[in-house]
Amino acid sequence: MSVVMNEGREFNLLIAGVGGQGTITASHVIGKAVLSSGLNFIIGEIFGMSMRGGPVLSHLRMGNVDFSPITPKGKGDVLLGFEPMESLRAATKYLRPGGIVIANTKRHCPIDISLGNYIYPPIDILLKDLEKIGKLISFDATSIAKEAGNVVATNMVMVGALVGTDLLPIPLPKVIKAIEETVTPRGVEVSLKAFNMGLEIYKKLSKEKHMENNL
Repeated sequence: MSVVMNEGREFNLLIAGVGGQGTITASHVIGKAVLSSGLNFIIGEIFGMSMRGGPVLSHLRMGNVDFSPITPKGKGDVLLGFEPMESLRAATKYLRPGGIVIANTKRHCPIDISLGNYIYPPIDILLKDLEKIGKLISFDATSIAKEAGNVVATNMVMVGALVGTDLLPIPLPKVIKAIEETVTPRGVEVSLKAFNMGLEIYKKLSKEKHMENNL
């Protein structure tokens, strides 16, 4: 299932994490799926690629309009956060009011934390701050990937959760094909399993949150 992109509509996706978490591969999967769906697409500047453990923020903009590479402040529709602190940094600047945050709760210290420049706040504090900014769905995507067969597939868990929102303007088969074309042949089975697990956990948690909010 996917959203039909009306004329003049755009969808702004942010992917935040640190180098080495597979955010770039996730961007490539989504990019291939978007292009094969016939939508305009541009990936904005990616920060920290040259340093493993450095902050990474990708702007993926898609739709039937022409746009600049970087999402305007407060215009992000969905934030895919691979790392809690980097999720908060990106959401604070770019997420729109009412936007969705999908956050992996597994801490992966950015390089500035490892160097002792900052103190890493407790995870529950970061999540509470994220809830003040957008509609938060959080879970341990790293553990789910491990259950699927390989912790490296954390990025596919996150892509699955993104598809679970039903907001991505791309048909599901296009995403699956993009995964098959992007990951190594020996990694396809685990990647697709991780993808499906991410999709299901998002739908489950989203339904539970909806029920809680309506009590």
